[in-house]
Order: sequence, then C-alpha cells, then structure tokens
Amino acid sequence: MYIVGLLLSWEPVISYSQKIQFISIWWSHMLLWQYSRFIGFNSP
Repeated sequence: MYIVGLLLSWEPVISYSQKIQFISIWWSHMLLWQYSRFIGFNSP
C-alpha cells in the first residue's frame, strides 16, 4: 500500500487517469502473484 500512498502524495505531478491506470496495473500484478502462489501451494 506504500506505492498507493506515494501516488496520492504526487497529486499535482501525476494526472488522475495515469494514476488510475498505474493502480489498476499494480493491482492486477498483485492479484496474479497471489493467485500463482496459491496455485503453487495447492499443487501436488
């Protein structure tokens, strides 16, 4: 969540659309990583 806080502090620098795009990409990467780790733990 540190990255999200950093983006919020950069309000004047980064445009709103860029911020939304970055957060959505970051979240998709995090979800993919969690999912792959979950699959890895449950594979025989």
